[in-house]
Amino acid sequence: RKQHYSLMCLYYYYSEAMNVIGLIGHNITLPCGFCWGQGQLPVSKCSNTILSSYGTAAVDFRQSSRYQLLGRVTDGDISLTILNAQQSDAGVYGCRVEIPGVTMRNYITFCNIYFSMYLENIARIGAIFFCSIIIILVLYFP
Repeated sequence: RKQHYSLMCLYYYYSEAMNVIGLIGHNITLPCGFCWGQGQLPVSKCSNTILSSYGTAAVDFRQSSRYQLLGRVTDGDISLTILNAQQSDAGVYGCRVEIPGVTMRNYITFCNIYFSMYLENIARIGAIFFCSIIIILVLYFP
């Protein structure tokens, strides 16, 4: 008696979270593309969607006009650009590409956004600190 086994392969792409450092008020691009990998698929769909496209390169949902796909989507560059980034944009972002078919294929990448201070803000803080020291010295040593 022969036994037959079937093997179903599921593919996904997952990368560890990458850190993206940006300046408030400047544009930030979160890289996202896709390639093949092999392994167990995570749960499908996105939560808290900020931008999506289904079936074409055209965007069919955008939470804000500040979220843009400026790369060549038809070449697989689906990097998210956040225009005029704000402190409230900091956090973890996930990119998912779903290709429906016999098996749903998912491609996922995650990005963490961190912000650095403007050099002008650092200079302003330094100036206030040193002016305060001078005022204290003038008042303390007349």
